[in-house]
Parts: sequence; C-alpha cells; structure tokens
Amino acid sequence: MTDLFPIVVTLLLGAPDATPSPATPPARKIRPASARPPARKIRPASARPAAVPPRRVVHPRPAPPRPRAPVAPNAGAPSDGKWPSRIGPFRLASQNGRNVLTLGFAGQLQTELMVTDLGGDEPDNSFLPKLRRIRLLLGGTFLSRQLKYYLQLSTAPNSLEIMDFFLEYRFSRHLRLRGGQYKIPFTSHREGSFKSLTFVDWSILVPAFGSDRQMGVHIHNDGFGPSGLFYAFGVYTGQNARKAHARLYARTWGESLSNPSDLTAPAPLDGFHPELVARLAYKTGGINIKQDTDFKGGGPRLAVTLGLTWDLNPDRTLDQALRGAAELLVKAHSASFHAALYAATARQDSRLSQRFAMVGGLVQASYLIQRRWEVALRYAVVHFDQSLLDDARRRAADLINAETDPDAQAALESQYAQAGILQREHEVTAGLNLYLVHNYLKLQLDVSWLGHERASGLLSDLRSRLQLQLAF
Repeated sequence: MTDLFPIVVTLLLGAPDATPSPATPPARKIRPASARPPARKIRPASARPAAVPPRRVVHPRPAPPRPRAPVAPNAGAPSDGKWPSRIGPFRLASQNGRNVLTLGFAGQLQTELMVTDLGGDEPDNSFLPKLRRIRLLLGGTFLSRQLKYYLQLSTAPNSLEIMDFFLEYRFSRHLRLRGGQYKIPFTSHREGSFKSLTFVDWSILVPAFGSDRQMGVHIHNDGFGPSGLFYAFGVYTGQNARKAHARLYARTWGESLSNPSDLTAPAPLDGFHPELVARLAYKTGGINIKQDTDFKGGGPRLAVTLGLTWDLNPDRTLDQALRGAAELLVKAHSASFHAALYAATARQDSRLSQRFAMVGGLVQASYLIQRRWEVALRYAVVHFDQSLLDDARRRAADLINAETDPDAQAALESQYAQAGILQREHEVTAGLNLYLVHNYLKLQLDVSWLGHERASGLLSDLRSRLQLQLAF
C-alpha cells in the first residue's frame, strides 16, 4: 500500500518532462559606489585641443646642376675665377640714389720707336718711352637722377688741362640737353673714348678733320634704346678747345692752334664764330658705335652715321668752313668692319664763298679671338686740293717778302717752310691687342707705315708702338 502512493501521485499530477529546463543566469553583482572608476569628464568643444594634422613625409630631391653664369654683352676676360670682368669705377651714392659721385682713372704707358724719312740718305731714329693720357674722371648725378655731370682732367707730364666738363639733363627718353666743353657730335668714331680704341691711337683722319672739343650746347637722344634712329643737333663757339686734334688744316697754312684748356698757360679765347653741328645715326641689333671691337658677338649688326658741321664765320687759315662725314660700322661673330668718308671746304675771301679743301677715307677691320686676343688692320688717306696748297704757298711768300727786319724775316721763313707742300697723307697700320680685363687693362702693339706725298716726292716713315693701359 505504501508502494502504490507514489504511483497514484504521479498519475494524478503527470509525469515530469524529459527535456531539462534552461539554467538560470547568475545574478549581476552590483559593486558599491566607492569601488566604481571615476566618470569621464566631457569638455566643451571650445576647450578641446586642435586636431594635429598627420605629419607629411618629404623625400629629399637631388640638387639640380649648377647653371653657368651668363656672360654680360660687354664683359671683359672670361670669368674663370682668376680674372675679373671689370675694374672700378669707385662709386658713392646717397640713400635715395639722387646724388651719385663716380671716381675714375685712366693712364697709358707707351714706348714708341720712330724711323723718320728726312729725304736724305740717313733717316732719323728715335725711341721714346712716355706716360700719356693720365686722366682723372669725375661724374654722376646731382639732386635728381635726370641731372648728370662730368669732369675730365689731364694730369700727364706737361699736360695739365681741362678736357671735358658738362651738365646734361634728361627730359625724356627721346630728349636730352647737354652744355659745356666736350667733343662735338660730328662723328661716332671720334666721339668714343680713347680707352676703347682698337689701335694705340686715332687714325690720321682725326687731326685732319677733327670732331674736336668745343664749348657749346646740343640736344640728342643717345641712350634711349639699343637700336633705331639717333640724332644730335647743337651750336658751338667754333674754336677748338685743345690743339691736339683738328690741327692738320692749320698746319697746311703754316699756322698753329692755341690751347685755351691749358691750366698752366691758357690761351685767350678767339672771337665767337658759331658752328652748327648735326648728326644722324641708324643702328640695328643694339650695336655699340662708340667702339669698333665686337665684344658682344652674335649675328650681323650695323650702324650708318651722317655728320655735318658748318662754321658761320671761320678763319680761313685755321678753321674749315663745312665738314661732312659718312660712316658705316658692321659687326658679326667677333669681327668688325669700319669704313668712313670725310670731306671739307674752306672759306675764300667772302663769308659765303666756299671751295673744296680736302677729302679723306678710312677702312678698318678687326677680329676678336676668344675674347682675349684681337688682330686689326687699318688704311687711311687724306688728300689736299691743289688750289688750296697754291694759295697757302702764295700767302706764305707774301708774308715773308713783306717783312723788312732780317731776324723777323728768318723767323717767318722757318714758320712757313712747310706751308702748302703736303699733297697727300697715307697710313697703313697693323695691330695686335691683348685684353687682360676688357678695355680696363689691356696691352696693345701696332706697327705703321706713314707716307707723306709732296711735290718733291714720297717720304716714308716707320713707327712701332707698345702701350699698356689701365682705365676704370
């Protein structure tokens, strides 16, 4: 009976399910507040630090090859670390750049060997070392960049002279005004500096036809650009300020020029007889017409120049009345060619009466080798009109015969012994130049044959010159 009781209970309540019930998850433990980590503080956006951008990694690039230094158009010897490209000048300037003082110097040491044909059996030989053209140069601007001044003094032995002094104002690119004492703008060849000569000295055309220094004023547009049409028009006193050039015409009459620029014994100024001067030049390719050597190089460039002077009241034994010149300069690839034609008339008895007096020509060529060595050749000729020579001899004879004092007559005979006898002058010159530092420091050697044609025959002189120049 006891064993039936569990069975009855099971039948009444039902048998238990054979599938086990899922396990109950354990209860979550709640830690006390003291054991909890502190709550994270949230700062406002304004107090947050700025975001740091990611770091950019820069990979180094190989250095580019070093470019070659450009060569300036008028640079001197090659800049190879041993030779400078120029020397000086010394320059002082105010902070605003309006007041500028430039100090320069030029000097030449020359030796000359001369074999002079005296018309006899034995020529006269001479060897002469000398210092020449010792110049002090001052220039710059004053009060304005447009106002330019320039002063050149000669301090060579036995030659203390004022060479140039002038003021120039630049109104615009196409108009400048210059006044003072300087070379008249007659020919571009003569207006250039002696420091830039291809040969040791000027040709025989310069003492024959001048383009000498005078006092006056002129307007011009030189420097407005590298190419184009250039002009110069001026009026001058008509008197040569120095006796070094434009003297051959006066010598034909047996006369000599005075020297008002000599600071030791200045000659008085002659009466004012105005001389009008005009020059037109056309240039291409930026050619430099103030020196013949082609330092720039490059393709063909040329310049054509026409010059004219007219003395309104010349002294017929000292001054030419009309002078004209035509010049051609061509440069290409370190070679240059220069040709010029000159002509002059002389006054007769009246002021407006003119006659032909003399004509001259020049042909010159040079070639620059490696911007250091230069070879050059020149031929020049001056021809005098026969009627001018006849008048010069006739005048000399009249002056000698009119003198009654024996001593004074002997002096006149000596003075006018060479009047009117020179019919033609020739010059053939070959030159070799070594440019150590452009024209600032150079060594020049030239050899010349000088021919003097007279009615009695031809006299031939030989000349050799060696010259060292320092200029800045």
